[in-house]
This record gives sequence, C-alpha cells and structure tokens, in this order.
Amino acid sequence: MTSSQSRGEQAVDDWQTRRTPYEKWVHRQGVPVIEGYGVADPFEQEFGHWDRIGAAAYFVVMKGMEGITGQYAVRLPAGHSTKWENHLYEKVVYVYSGRGATSVEDATGKQQHFEWKEGSVFAIPLNTRHSITAVEPCEYVAWTTAPMVFDLFYDEDFVYGNPYAFRDRFDGQDDYFSKEIREDRYWETNFIADIRMARIDPAEWRGAGTNLSMFEIANNSLICHLAHWPAGRYMLAHYHGGGAILQIVQGEGFSLMWSNEYGERPFENGHGDKVVRIDWKVGSSFSPPTNWYHQHFNTSPNAALQLALRNGSMKNPLGIRHAHAAAFTSTIPLEREDPAIRQMYEEDVARKGVASTMPGVGV
Repeated sequence: MTSSQSRGEQAVDDWQTRRTPYEKWVHRQGVPVIEGYGVADPFEQEFGHWDRIGAAAYFVVMKGMEGITGQYAVRLPAGHSTKWENHLYEKVVYVYSGRGATSVEDATGKQQHFEWKEGSVFAIPLNTRHSITAVEPCEYVAWTTAPMVFDLFYDEDFVYGNPYAFRDRFDGQDDYFSKEIREDRYWETNFIADIRMARIDPAEWRGAGTNLSMFEIANNSLICHLAHWPAGRYMLAHYHGGGAILQIVQGEGFSLMWSNEYGERPFENGHGDKVVRIDWKVGSSFSPPTNWYHQHFNTSPNAALQLALRNGSMKNPLGIRHAHAAAFTSTIPLEREDPAIRQMYEEDVARKGVASTMPGVGV
C-alpha cells in the first residue's frame, strides 16, 4: 500500500467519524448525550440542565437515526415550565409520565392551551412559539427533524430566531388540537390524549395477530405509526431506510436487528455474532439503521404496543424515504425465517411462563 493510499484511507475514516453540524450542536448544549443502538430505560439516565429550554434534559443520538431524526428527553418538576421557544424543525412529544399543559402562540400573538397526561402524544406546529408546563412532575420525550435542519443551515440563531409563520401548518385554528380525520388505518390528528387507548387496525401481513395504524400529525413530514401484537406473538422481520425511532409504550420483550447483507437467516449463515439484541420494556427506544432487518418479540403476558416515528408521510413524501421504499417487500415470511430465531423466542417466553401462540410454518 502506498503512502498516498494510506492517507486516502485515513481521510475516509476521518470523514466517516467526523461529527455533523447537528452532532456538534448537541454536544455543545452541556447536557448528557446517549449514543448506541437504543435506550433501555429512559428513567435511569443522567439529566443535565439545558439552558435553551430551562429544564433538565439529555439527548439521544442512535446509530439508526442517521442524521434524519433527533431525540431528547426532558424532566420537569411540578409547577415548572420550559422557556418559550420556536424552531425550524418539526417536533412530536410523547409523555412518559405526569400531567401538564402546553401553550402555543400563533403569528398574531393569540395563545391556545391544551392539557395532556401520561400516554399523550402531540405535535408542535412548525416554528410556532410554545412552552410546556408540568402540573405534576413529568418526563417526556421529543422527536424532531433537527438533524436535517442543523446539517443544512449550521446556524443556531437562524434555526431558533426565524420569525416566519408557516400559516399553512398552523394559523391559530381553535380546533387545531381537537380535530381529527380517520380513513381506514390512516389518521390525521395533532393531539392524542392517550396513545394506549387508540384504535388500531388489523395488519396480519406484519405478523399473526398484529394490528397497525398510521397517523399524520401537524401536517409534518415526521409522522407516526402504532403497532400492537398479543402475548405469545412476535412481528415478522423487515427492513427499510434509516431514521425510524421505535418507542415501547406497553409490554416487555426484545428486538433483533441485523444488516440485510447477512441474509434472511443470519444465525444459519454463521453471522449470529453480528445480530444486535435490544431487550426492552415500557419507555425503551431504539432505531434500526438503513437496510437492517429488525424483528420485535413480545415476551410479556400482555399485549405489546410500539409507537414508531419516521420521516416521509403519505401527504408529504420525503425523497430519501422513497429511495428506501422496500419495507413492504422486504418482510421475511415464517417459512423463510431463521430457525434459531423461533427457538430463541420459544426459550425466552418459556422462562417467563408465557405460552407461545405463533402459528407454525405454512399456517
């Protein structure tokens, strides 16, 4: 190998490990940053004071986010509020615990307020001034498109100080946080009082007994879907583009993730050491990288419920999602599944005294 080749390879390595503008910004905020494939327990993490919002917080930068989506968690004592802010990235909030209210202000200065509780999901309209108040001690997670925005503009003052009002998204409508439209499994809404009580529709193509509903929120590109599957069952493996964040709302179990370069049967192909296992419970979150198979296994005696955040809505498609549109054709059916995966699941549920009700191959 020549010295020029060595320098070239080193330059590639440096480029691949260099922090993006968003990652640099995150690490300048003076709060903890969690990295890896997922967060097992959001309640056991270290918080630090984030001056921009005036509250305790930490950031999460998971490998599967890939500069598309962002995540941070916030802890607020009773009676405390975040500082008023507006920003050029989309934001969706899920309330881990507690009770409180959010205030938003339209371009004329008119304010609206809505209350939320544990299990609530809501979106902040793009670049709308807002503040979040805890009536009871609360913890919540926010998912954002901040990585794409910071990686394009680099400028914090521009991201947080732009006065432009996106009136096509929010123009002070009185019913903004109460109106909803539902057509089949697709749902348009900007506020869900308790995601655990939401109606979910059958989706057997994702696995026996699986239900799935998708919802567009705040006219965003950043949208959600909700997956529900019963005790003794698991979802089929599939892959798609990066940026998806998976949040466990109910249940306990584990997920397996592996690059599709290791095939549909990674254990049988001798690549079992490349399979990443994420053990999860209520509050856990994780993010599969681009073109990584991921498969979710419920080992609890009750149904599992998973909230998934991703970019690329039906109304507002995102080009990078179109480029990875194989999610619906990449599912591994039971008859092609790695036998070691079924064996792993059967052993796990047996240890917990839960009976597997997965159908046999070909059923």
